[in-house]
Amino acid sequence: MTEVFTNEVVVPAPGQGALGLQVLRDGKELLKAVKHLDDPVARVEIDAERAFQREITSDPSVPIGALAKLDGTSLRLEGVIADREGLKIYRDEEEGKAGDEEQIGARLARRLLLDGARALLAPAESSH
Repeated sequence: MTEVFTNEVVVPAPGQGALGLQVLRDGKELLKAVKHLDDPVARVEIDAERAFQREITSDPSVPIGALAKLDGTSLRLEGVIADREGLKIYRDEEEGKAGDEEQIGARLARRLLLDGARALLAPAESSH
């Protein structure tokens, strides 16, 4: 049996599927050689998703999802914060213009935290 998970069911982790390439500062020739690999649309989308994640937590065990979509100059970001059991979920969207991706991600994260998601960020209780 096969099931396809849509974004309505599962919002991917922030930056899911993004590929990062690092080049040493003094590697100017290499930087020139790989510069064409940078995708400006993907960069805007990933920057919004990562801003959302940074505003929430650096704890990788907290289940969060973020998916940005750039359409022309309009950027839409969907974000999710859930408890570790997946029983309580906070989900919302934020829209804005390309160039404001950091603010869009931060605004959405802050709104979800104020709506009650902050309580989900408490450390997991010990099972001792």
